[in-house]
Amino acid sequence: MWLALALYWTGSICIDSSVRASLAINRLPSPHFPLPQPAALTALTNTSTAKTALSLPVNLDSQMAFDPQAALKSQASLKSQAPLKSQVTLKHPVTIEGAIAASLLQQTAITAHYQPVINHYQQLANHSPWPALRRKVLIRPGQHHTEIVEIRWRLALLGDYTGLSPRLRDSTYYDVRLAKAVQRFQRRHGLKVDAIIGPNTRRALNISPIQRLQQLTLNKQRLIQFAQQAPAEYLLVNIPAFHLYHVIDGQAVLDMKAIVGRHDRQTPRLQSALSTLVVHPDWNVPKGIAYKDVVPELKEDLQALTRKGLELVQGYGPKPQRLSVAQLDWQRLYLGAPNQQQRFWQRPGRHNPLGQLKFTFPNRHTVYMHGTPEQNLFNESIRTFSSGCIRVEHPQLLAEGLLSGAQHWPEGRLSDLLRQSRTRHFRLPRQVPIFLTYWTAWVVNGEAQFRFDIYKQDNL
Repeated sequence: MWLALALYWTGSICIDSSVRASLAINRLPSPHFPLPQPAALTALTNTSTAKTALSLPVNLDSQMAFDPQAALKSQASLKSQAPLKSQVTLKHPVTIEGAIAASLLQQTAITAHYQPVINHYQQLANHSPWPALRRKVLIRPGQHHTEIVEIRWRLALLGDYTGLSPRLRDSTYYDVRLAKAVQRFQRRHGLKVDAIIGPNTRRALNISPIQRLQQLTLNKQRLIQFAQQAPAEYLLVNIPAFHLYHVIDGQAVLDMKAIVGRHDRQTPRLQSALSTLVVHPDWNVPKGIAYKDVVPELKEDLQALTRKGLELVQGYGPKPQRLSVAQLDWQRLYLGAPNQQQRFWQRPGRHNPLGQLKFTFPNRHTVYMHGTPEQNLFNESIRTFSSGCIRVEHPQLLAEGLLSGAQHWPEGRLSDLLRQSRTRHFRLPRQVPIFLTYWTAWVVNGEAQFRFDIYKQDNL
């Protein structure tokens, strides 16, 4: 039994007036990624195909090994409580991903979904040349371009364009039917669904079938590994998909967009257990961010600190000693005994980069999840904007789900706390396992989904 989560991407479309009226962007669900249950793993490993796949060399993160004394300990305590499904009753409906997930729970094991797609890409790898699309211009519906011939043929091979007729085989005109095929391709690859053939769409189209075949095989392994450790309740962030899920008994009770680290400040793959909720967090600027983002400007102009909304403080704790920028001592900036160190700090408020809520979990990378005042960034399809932490689209919904059913958290308490301005730290009523995963390919309902290997961790 496995969970399929669906995701659809929408975007504005800029097209020639001659086809604007006839081209409609359908907001169709596009399957996101499956979260298999142990039963699916059993069915998978009993097949000869799976035995062959399991012998392939893959580069799996050793940190993903599940620690039964950590997060699974909370799973055991959950089983002694009331059924989990009855504990989470969110006011807001789960998005279409969660709704589709419920209808896919009874589908067959992973192999039944992966193998036909793998076979198809194997055939493409053996018989289809894949020349690079090298043009850099934007191609919009209604235009003519010589590259359209190859793009139409390529989308037909991939299954996004159906019913290719001899009359259109060599046409350079970007018509409505091709635009819909491009939209489907963009949706399957987590791109902005605007029918415009630009850099990211070309980049995805240029990835060869043999690379896709290797990508599917590697990520199938990752999915198998995750099935071995999936507890009853957990949070999962799929880093390349920029998405977070709260899963209970194999169903997504909540899902939302996420923002992850830039290429030079990557969000790590790890497993931990969510432990603390902070309401109206302040921001203790980490040393690395301070020296990369603040100090260079500060050396040019001491007023840069004020412009960034930061303050100079000394020591740690809930009430650090505030200093004037004139008191800055470079020899003590993040150096020396903790109570004598000077550092940068930002008070809680609407401009605080952590937003109104922060979720912490033990890890050696000191990353955590939090809200953000920059909600506009969630409109981007590729969301690598952070310094390693995970920004979540709807932190209050996530917090309500984690607190639901707790004795000391009656309905409305969190909203009351958010209306105040005081920083408060709360231990969560149960430690929910959290997985930061890295899945760049999966198959749902016979359709392959791919995401860019943003950190080059596939090593393909």
